Parts: sequence; C-alpha cells; structure tokens
Amino acid sequence: MKNKIIFEVITKGIKDKVLVSKKRRAKIKYWKNTIHIPTKYKNNDIYTTDFAVEEGFRVFNKKEESFVLANPISAGTPKYIPINTQRIYSGMPHFLRSKIVHEIKDWFKEFIRKSQIKPLDKSQYPFFAHLTIYKFNSKGYNKIPDIDNLSYIYMKCFMDVLKKDPENGGLGIIIDDSSEYYRGYCVDLRFTNEGNEHMVFRLINSTIL
Repeated sequence: MKNKIIFEVITKGIKDKVLVSKKRRAKIKYWKNTIHIPTKYKNNDIYTTDFAVEEGFRVFNKKEESFVLANPISAGTPKYIPINTQRIYSGMPHFLRSKIVHEIKDWFKEFIRKSQIKPLDKSQYPFFAHLTIYKFNSKGYNKIPDIDNLSYIYMKCFMDVLKKDPENGGLGIIIDDSSEYYRGYCVDLRFTNEGNEHMVFRLINSTIL
C-alpha cells in the first residue's frame, strides 16, 4: 500500500532568529595603556583621556558628556540570535535555550491551528514525518548549511507541539512521539527565490513501517 499523507503544514517564511534584547547595552571602551589610545582622542578640547579604572583607561567625550564606546554602532539596537541546532545545544545558557525553543513552538502553533488539524485516530499510527525546507541561498553552494544543524531543532519543536502534553504547550494531535507511534523523519532541502522561504511539514502513514 502506498504511503498516505495524514496532514500538511506550510509555514510563511522561516523563523531563523530570535530577539533576545530589544536594546543592546552600550559597552565602554577600555585601553590597557594610554599609549594604545588613538591619537584622535588626545590633545584636543573634546576628549579627556585621564580616566583610569580597574578595567583600564577610558576616554570621555566632553561634548556629548559620555564615554567612548566599544560598540557605538550596535549599542541601542535590537539583538538577535540565529537559530542553529549546534549552537543551541552546545554551551548555551538554559534560560536562553528555553526562550528560543518556546518561541519556535509558538511560531509553529500559529500555522498548525490555521490548518485545523484533527487528532490522529488509531488507523493513522505508526507514522513518520517529512520536512521540506525551501531556503534562499545567497552565499553560494559552498556555504550550504549543515542539514542537521538546520533542521533538527525545527523538527524537535514541531513534534513537541503535536504531542498530547498540555502542560508543555502540546496540542494533542498525536498521542506521543515515542517509537511506538513515530518512526522517524527525513529532511529535504531545496533552494528558492529570496522572499519565498518556507517550510512544509508532512505526517505520513505507512503500513510498511
């Protein structure tokens, strides 16, 4: 018997980054020695270079009444963290990892609810999942992202949302993602035009599993 698609969920775009700070903190620039302070900060009426603290020497802008910053361009701008499986599970603080996972799940719920998917019945188990990622690749084929790093966190969050687990935000579409019900997944990466990035998730029932 042929494999049968149980349902399909199509996202609008790809959530590839998470906002972690609406406004980056300004960081004061320190120099270990006054010799290393650039000439433009010396011998003029705008800057004062005699501020020595534990971290080193800092320069004060008398006109703007503020210290020279190490991050003048990024200070005050939003900070985003790119979604990458390896980065999330390798040394990232727990609270930050939880925030990213939570936002990915909430993003998926929007599209799952719009699809009006009903809970699976017994005849639709076991199943496997198929994910197709349509991604714009502006950096050339030598910069294609590792498929596992690109897909695993999305697949994990998607299945968690489908589970019957209301305490953790599960929608109860599937009983569980244990091997009794869920037999694995495959990923297909395809390249598309800029502005047309999206994901297609499919749950597929098969009698050969």
